[in-house]
Amino acid sequence: MPGLKRLGLLILVLFGPGLLIYFFAKNLTNKFIKLPYIGAPTITANTDGTSDTIPYQIPFFEFKNEFGQTINSRTTQNQFLVFSTIQNACPDTCGIYLFHFNELFYDKIQKNKDNYNNVKLYSILTDVNGNAIEHPSKRLLETLANLNRDTSVWQILIGDPKQIFDFNYNGSNFSELPATASNFEIGEKAFVNALLLVDRTKHIRGFTGAKRDSDIRNFFDLLKILKKVQFDENNKH
Repeated sequence: MPGLKRLGLLILVLFGPGLLIYFFAKNLTNKFIKLPYIGAPTITANTDGTSDTIPYQIPFFEFKNEFGQTINSRTTQNQFLVFSTIQNACPDTCGIYLFHFNELFYDKIQKNKDNYNNVKLYSILTDVNGNAIEHPSKRLLETLANLNRDTSVWQILIGDPKQIFDFNYNGSNFSELPATASNFEIGEKAFVNALLLVDRTKHIRGFTGAKRDSDIRNFFDLLKILKKVQFDENNKH
């Protein structure tokens, strides 16, 4: 064990936290890395005086995708979900750095379809301040088409983004946290510039900024950890 700790420290110093997460997730069967449950849990009292902590779960949600089809909690059962916002002015004014996201996240999923066939990417259409927009612009659709987007994997959603982003984070409402212009965030709300990772049971397991390449790389590492948990669970049966 001491030798393993020294190796982990060396990896951290040389390559940073993103690779360290991947190293543990790949080689240690998740004994040392477990993603947190994000959001305020529910505490239930038992008759014997004990209590149970139930992790926050996204309430029932419902959107329409760009083709008019319903996307909701039922249609996304047993899927890993990645939520972001997207704006009609992309790529010039956009909550996500579209080309980083395409190259460092979406493209990896496409190149490994067999491993990520239950991962869906949903970009909720909003203005720069996070208000829902009803129709994607021709410019946005052309921009995404130029990225060779597979619309069965990555879709635009129409509806209220607070269905997803309205949760408690460290005592504050995540959807109301202010954007930071110095971090190149657009608009008034930070969630417009965020990526959110949801597991197969609708628990939020991670989020990050959607601007920097390092954030997007680390976000993909979070997804790999969840996928490895699924792989380990399937092999137990």
